[in-house]
Amino acid sequence: MKESEMQIALHKNTNWLKAYSLAWKFIDLVYPPECIGCGKIGFRCCPDCWDTRGLYGQDICRTCGKPLYSSLTCVNCISESSPLEKIRSVGEYDGMLRNYILALKYHRNIGLAELILPDLCRTLINSHFNFEMLIPVPLNKTRQRERGYNQVAIWGKLLEKMIGIPMDSSVILRVRNTISQVTLPAEKRSENVRGAFSVKSDIVNGKNILLLDDVITTGATLIECATVLKNAGAKQISALTIARSSIKKVITEGGIHVTKN
Repeated sequence: MKESEMQIALHKNTNWLKAYSLAWKFIDLVYPPECIGCGKIGFRCCPDCWDTRGLYGQDICRTCGKPLYSSLTCVNCISESSPLEKIRSVGEYDGMLRNYILALKYHRNIGLAELILPDLCRTLINSHFNFEMLIPVPLNKTRQRERGYNQVAIWGKLLEKMIGIPMDSSVILRVRNTISQVTLPAEKRSENVRGAFSVKSDIVNGKNILLLDDVITTGATLIECATVLKNAGAKQISALTIARSSIKKVITEGGIHVTKN
């Protein structure tokens, strides 16, 4: 999708999005929420708290989106191949973005979903992705039953309406439940999700796809999803996440700043 095409698409479904936003404003009027940052009544996240979120600039790896000292390609992406064309994230999984994701994911605060839309669209435009379909990473079936929803599909649906590109939540299936990636060390995550996904439809054949997820750490889940999509005939696959979780040990390799994930 070219930048000019997105600027046109951003205006396609404004009435739907306005109605969605008004519905939540009415709910918040009847049941006033508390700010996820400071607790102020009447805001799901007040403007002062939301302004503290840590957003990425242009100094990121051109391929995986890790923060660097300059817009280069990190040593990992130079030395390792990936089924993903590129990965981009809105910002760091810390502070207000972390609060946002946890509230949406675990505390049923789904009225927050629309708040991230401007940041997602800015990231899309700056990233020059090429895609014609949005696909959210599916949840573990047990967790989806317990939670009642896939938080990625919720904000993904809003993004679909905003940019006019269809989302399909049924393409990738979890064929086995896995241990939560959060509980595992980095070296165990690829093994944990290996063989956990399948593609049930040939709709992806020859398509350029943008995978959606809330947080990327090692990228193991996104890579496994991209692998099964490639095997099903997908042409080009990239990924967009709200946040990137970085291990805070920073080293220098070959003169390039690398944040280990």
